[in-house]
Amino acid sequence: MLLSSAGAADRSIDTVAAEPPAIFARDATKVLFSARLTSGGPAPSRVKLLRLQAAGNERAVCSMVETHGLYTCTIKLKEPSAGLLGFTVEADYPDVVAPVRSKPFFYNVIGGSSSKERNAMLKTQQRARVLYDSIQKDKGFAEAQRQTVAWLLKQPGVVSVRSEVNHDLAVQYNSGIRMILEAPRN
Repeated sequence: MLLSSAGAADRSIDTVAAEPPAIFARDATKVLFSARLTSGGPAPSRVKLLRLQAAGNERAVCSMVETHGLYTCTIKLKEPSAGLLGFTVEADYPDVVAPVRSKPFFYNVIGGSSSKERNAMLKTQQRARVLYDSIQKDKGFAEAQRQTVAWLLKQPGVVSVRSEVNHDLAVQYNSGIRMILEAPRN
């Protein structure tokens, strides 16, 4: 029996994420995309990452592979200019007529900084990510966020840090670049 897309309400694509959290224009960078699926029925027959195009269509960019409930794929991105890239994850189920899709996921392409500035920002973001994750596991989100913000504000080049939805942190650098540090996902 095939279910309509409305009958497949117990299936969803929850968290979609990418590592690194942003790339720099004109630099070829491997990006790991991941998605966690919630399913009340059979496993999907296919899961793929789609890139949303400016014309309103989309293009499949890679098939995602499942490991312990997490679907991942790696692609190399090299964008000519700064801006946002849109992606979505699509899962085909054998008993559902229409594919299940995630909400759009937007990925930041940063421009206008020197190689030295880029490396310093990425290093700060990576170190903050490790700190945020480790504190959250031991002391919870509130304390992890408080300590991570305090640490970030002591780092060279960081102008401000603002709390975003879902415990994410917006880190503003003196170069004018703003990067999002995603909260740990359980």
